[in-house]
Amino acid sequence: IFYQVLGSFGQRIATIPTPGGTRVAVGDMNGDGAADLAVLTAQNVQLFFQNRTDGTWPASSSQNLTAPGYQDLAAADLRNDGFVDLVLARPQLVHVFPQTAAGIDPVGTIFPARTFNASATVAIEVANMDGDGMPDFVVAAVNASLGYGELSVYLQRGDAFNLSSRIAGSFTGPFAVGDLNDDGLPDLAAATLDRVTGADTISVFLQHVTDGFGPNPAFQLSVGGRGAPSGVAIGRFTGRTFRDLVARTPGALLVYYQEDLPPVMIRAIPSDLIFNAGASGAGLIDLGTYFADDHGPLYFVVVYEENASHLHAVLAPDGHHLDFASAAGWYGSERFQVAATDAGPLWIVSNTFTVAVNALPSFTSPPPTRVRAGEKLLYQVTIEDPFPAEDAHTFSLLQSPGGMTIDGTTGLVEWTPTASDAGSHSVRIKVVDSRGGAAEQSFTIEVVVPPPPPPIFAILAVTILGAVGALGASAVASENVKYGLLMIFIPLYSKIKREQVLDHFVRGQIYGYVLANPGEHYNAIKLALNLTNGSLAHHLKTLERELFVKSKRFGLYRRFYPMHMKIPEDGFFTPNEIQKTIVDLIRATPAITQKEIAGRLGLTPPTVNYHVGILSEHGAIRVERAGRKTHCFVVEGGTPPGVATPSGGPGTPGPSAPRPPQ
Repeated sequence: IFYQVLGSFGQRIATIPTPGGTRVAVGDMNGDGAADLAVLTAQNVQLFFQNRTDGTWPASSSQNLTAPGYQDLAAADLRNDGFVDLVLARPQLVHVFPQTAAGIDPVGTIFPARTFNASATVAIEVANMDGDGMPDFVVAAVNASLGYGELSVYLQRGDAFNLSSRIAGSFTGPFAVGDLNDDGLPDLAAATLDRVTGADTISVFLQHVTDGFGPNPAFQLSVGGRGAPSGVAIGRFTGRTFRDLVARTPGALLVYYQEDLPPVMIRAIPSDLIFNAGASGAGLIDLGTYFADDHGPLYFVVVYEENASHLHAVLAPDGHHLDFASAAGWYGSERFQVAATDAGPLWIVSNTFTVAVNALPSFTSPPPTRVRAGEKLLYQVTIEDPFPAEDAHTFSLLQSPGGMTIDGTTGLVEWTPTASDAGSHSVRIKVVDSRGGAAEQSFTIEVVVPPPPPPIFAILAVTILGAVGALGASAVASENVKYGLLMIFIPLYSKIKREQVLDHFVRGQIYGYVLANPGEHYNAIKLALNLTNGSLAHHLKTLERELFVKSKRFGLYRRFYPMHMKIPEDGFFTPNEIQKTIVDLIRATPAITQKEIAGRLGLTPPTVNYHVGILSEHGAIRVERAGRKTHCFVVEGGTPPGVATPSGGPGTPGPSAPRPPQ
């Protein structure tokens, strides 16, 4: 033992005979406050207790612990109880001899520590590897003949030590544990021989906060061809707070100093980060995964916010997560930049990245409140979801009466109640967008059972005879007259036809056609769906009675609209402000789609469809269909604002309407 005296060695020396000793550990082995020695031999561990009064050493061991076949040992307070324990290692196991107030336990406890084979040479270090304050094990196992080795980290958990990480490589034996990048986490350095080039190096494995050790070294240190290191150690060799590394090679000690470089950005912060309006954006980004430094810790700051009144970013209390908060009712996307430093003078600025707030969908369609038993209910759910554009939605029924269904993609609700369903039923519909934004619509629908029809055969005969003449005259009259005359005996007709399956199907066709072509007139609907006057009038009357559609007379024509749409004024066509804005946008962006118009102007798709239909009907724009999309063009020679146009409509359906068979 060479004692340090006033900064020098050699003035005081103590020699202790340790025959057969291969490894030495230092610690207070008997609890008297003085440092003692533990010497490992092939058969046992010899303990030499220092005399606390005069610092002398005994000529022979003070206590022996039987431990045959062990290859390395360490001394550490494993349980943080103030007593130093002994830890021994050999292939396949670790043996702990705990110290108590009564002294070292001569039996101890054995823990499994798997090595790749029983011929490996084993070494052990004890260190707090995960920052929980409890010492852990690092075991190195090397087989020189195979040119292979493993470093295994065992974390202390209660009364056990569990394998956390295992690193494989062409290790030669010596290794050390210590913080080599000043981030507060112990790292690993191991002597390595490249089996291809024959070069000796020291491989450094840096521990990461989130996932421990990776399989590849962060960097390798050359020994300059001086031969294989026989020892590696980590410590403060320069007086700085940084720890350095020293390697013992034949004829030289090589000291490697930690450098203090500015941080680097290891990968760009992505722009696909999004959270829902009204939800928390806390911890959305972990900046520690995008920057690295040769020392730590890193300090971050937000250097750019596109519009903090919309979306504001602040550092979380942990210093490396970004929290985002959006203004109430706001949705959209904003750009940000951050910067990082290691407390040095340089700040490293990130890429500009985008964070988005997803708008929640909302229901725009009024739900039905009543349905007749035996009649098919068709309720087309419509929603508004302004951001992001082109979002996908999924519909589902959370609560519904038996037999009711909903199309998960289109939101079409279908149900044919029976007399046994009479009464009120609760319905809850949910829509979810692709970012998890959700909304619900709850309503109550009443099933009514109509009274049985009275005998009407005699009345029917008289009514039909009287109506035949009127209908014959109506053949040359306007469709308003046709529709009105047919209403005279529609109640009788409906009693006969109500239960026919074909009628239910046709009524759904008519309702869907009016939804797709709001404002279409009676004759065009009849021609498009190839229906008779009686059948069309019957179903339109039913749809109006049940508040699915509404109609208005325009000159010689009666036009039909979904219940939720506003019917335009008759007479001169003067575009309103929304329609003027739509025309200006189409003129600036030819071939724009209706969905793109809705996104640009912040309108709902049904609203845009309604106004585009009016503009197209009056010749202000032209609508062309390509697949599932419709493209809009301004008709420069079309009817200018304020010019009278016919209040009727074409005698044939528009381009999007289904055609009758020729």
